[in-house]
Amino acid sequence: MDGLTTNGVLVMHPDGGFSEDSTPGVWREISVCGNVYALRDSRSAQQRGKL
Repeated sequence: MDGLTTNGVLVMHPDGGFSEDSTPGVWREISVCGNVYALRDSRSAQQRGKL
């Protein structure tokens, strides 16, 4: 699953793959440069999430 952000995209890969038994995974923000960050406290926060 994904979602567009100001600086890149949000990506979540479900635990257990894409099946009926899967559970939600952790959302990560992928920057346009390809760096992976944890989610920010707020979508409008000026500081990036941690690498």
